[in-house]
Amino acid sequence: MKTTRVVLVATTAVAFALAASPALAAENEALAQPSAETEQPDPAPQPDAADEASPQDGTTMVVTAQRREERLSDVPISVTALGGDQLVQNVIISSSDLTVAVPGLNFGRSTNFSQPTIRGVGSRNASSGDEPNVANFMDGVYLPDMTGSLFELSNIQRIEVLRGPQGTLFGRNATGGAINIVTRRPTSTVEGSVSVSGGEFGYRRLAGHLSGPIVNDVVSASLSVTHFGDNGYIDNIFNGRTQGESGGTVVRLRTRWEITDDIDFELNGFWSRSHNNVLLSGYAIAGNTQTRNSIPGGPNAAALNPTGIPASQLIADRPFTTATFEDPFGRTLQRFADAHMSWDLGFATLSGYASIGKTTTTTLSWTDVSPLELSRTEYTSLNEFRNQELVLTSNPGGSLNWMLGLTRFQSDASFSPLRSTGRNATTGVRNPTVTFYGQNTRAFAVFGEATWEPVENLYLTGGLRYNRDDKDAFNLNGITNVRTEGAASFENWSPRGVIRWEFMPDSSVYASFTRGFKSGTFNAVAAAGTQLPASPELIDSYELGVKAGIIPGVRIEAALFHYDYTDLQVSTPVVINGVSATTVQNAGIATIDGFEATINAQLTDRLSVFGTIALLDTEIDQFPNASVQVPRTVNGVQTFNGNVASVVNVSGNELIRAPDSTFSFGANYRHPFAGGELTWNATAFFSSSYWFDLTNRVSQPAYEVVNASITWRQNPDDRGIYATIFAQNLTDETYAAGFIISSFIDGSQANKPRWFGATLGYQF
Repeated sequence: MKTTRVVLVATTAVAFALAASPALAAENEALAQPSAETEQPDPAPQPDAADEASPQDGTTMVVTAQRREERLSDVPISVTALGGDQLVQNVIISSSDLTVAVPGLNFGRSTNFSQPTIRGVGSRNASSGDEPNVANFMDGVYLPDMTGSLFELSNIQRIEVLRGPQGTLFGRNATGGAINIVTRRPTSTVEGSVSVSGGEFGYRRLAGHLSGPIVNDVVSASLSVTHFGDNGYIDNIFNGRTQGESGGTVVRLRTRWEITDDIDFELNGFWSRSHNNVLLSGYAIAGNTQTRNSIPGGPNAAALNPTGIPASQLIADRPFTTATFEDPFGRTLQRFADAHMSWDLGFATLSGYASIGKTTTTTLSWTDVSPLELSRTEYTSLNEFRNQELVLTSNPGGSLNWMLGLTRFQSDASFSPLRSTGRNATTGVRNPTVTFYGQNTRAFAVFGEATWEPVENLYLTGGLRYNRDDKDAFNLNGITNVRTEGAASFENWSPRGVIRWEFMPDSSVYASFTRGFKSGTFNAVAAAGTQLPASPELIDSYELGVKAGIIPGVRIEAALFHYDYTDLQVSTPVVINGVSATTVQNAGIATIDGFEATINAQLTDRLSVFGTIALLDTEIDQFPNASVQVPRTVNGVQTFNGNVASVVNVSGNELIRAPDSTFSFGANYRHPFAGGELTWNATAFFSSSYWFDLTNRVSQPAYEVVNASITWRQNPDDRGIYATIFAQNLTDETYAAGFIISSFIDGSQANKPRWFGATLGYQF
């Protein structure tokens, strides 16, 4: 039945695309597709050419993948770029929606922490001061806090997703890859837009953007504001309310100062206030929850459930349901300011940036997800961070191109405080715990890279980065006033080597070696009377790739890769005074092998299609002492009343959030209509099953998601009125937004079911 459904969806989408075209042209110009590939984040202001190039043209598009302007086809790195129009057409509303458009990406979450995973490499920890394995950037500014990496997308020029370790040029904590959100730069002429959206589940969105000169040919500025929200889609079976709501306001200000013909300066600001309680409104997978002991007649009912709340109101065991005592919340306030500089010295360009920011997250949740409040957690997480970077890049020309750079990063993160309350199963008495925790980071790096063309069309690249992280941490028990401290330094050399051969114009093959490094991190939970850090992660990545436009109008990109992955940092659920918490340990060795391919075809001047495939094989080679949660049993039979901590051998298992296969395809067709232009767009995404935990016990079954939109524009050049009707999850699939595995529960929650919306806007 599942296979039939997949084939039916695929056949319908292809038939839709082909039926829209009166004829197929045998030849056309460059590609155009909803998942064109581009490159990496740049900490300096991007040149106008890079910002204005169409993200749909794989041969002429100018990118800054290796911190310099290059054609996309010349960049020997796997990376996907989506332009602003593509995001709208593919109904990509927030960062979590990128899963359906980027091969190899799984954008998971745990409570308020975003945990994107690329090619099986992603964060498995959720603690203040720890940084994600997939580095997050906005306009080249590094954003270290995992609670602040989920953005409502507004005024976006493009989103770049780098796949694979980025150790040399982008450094520490990019073992999985990087995601860079690039907003539109200020323009020299007045332009702007305003739009209003609405849809099911109370969805609403109001967005505006204004850009133009302040002082002609000298100072320009842009301001974008977005306000969004919904009413939720999760039914609370205990109190009858609706949960799972999200919303917020996002403001981005950019100013550009063209001081001279050779010196460019930017001063920018960002402010965001958002809330989301989807993962805090979870349900018990297969009904496995410790709350089961407290249903009427259960062993803990007298102490924990004296009013006799029935199981039908106590245990939510289906997607789109929950059973919390009151509405949980997760609120994040993020703000940062960044200054960029670019100075053309003639022989080279000196660029750099400095930024300062702060993220504050406040959370109230119940790990047991029940009205009994078996494990209540409240915390305020603070993270103040600063970045500084200088890069000297040779200007184009000659057979040797090079760059040198240095960077500093400082972060002061804390739980201030973490308040947890557990209940005694026999007496029902609440046992409070108050923890003050902090982790400070001081990081420094120097790096360099050079590309040499010894003979025509053959390019050799070598690079090296030195990283040093100095970290200290403390843990203070607010009840006993016992304080533990720790300090450690982590050093690493990350090399990169690439050989690329351009065997025909705009087509090349490459082979590369890259080392990725994720710094060590301290545990928020003190162990054995001291603060002990988890060791750094290392990935040695070997990749063989091709980027080719052999047939006119058709472009193919493919990569074959192998990872040797050591000292994986994994979260370990623990219980302290009846309260669920997590600590961090290192796994041993893992191996990852994979293949990815993307094909883009401009079949006519009106019709474009695309397809992607990602195949992945992950294995934990050595991890004999994994601290995990396993179901409680009696005489070998699972009781479905929660889990118990155990040390098991997970060697031979697969990594989490690493489906064996994913693929997607879509079509975009445009034609004149009612004095304007009508665009039809459909994207289908398919994923095989994947695991939620290292024991390979809890899984997300295989699923498919189809998004579609129809847009009418008054003018094909994007000026004037436009209207869009869109749909997310047309197949009405149930698939997880994230997961929580603890002694209390196997918890999860589904993404939104099928829903529809519409947008009316005006651009000038």
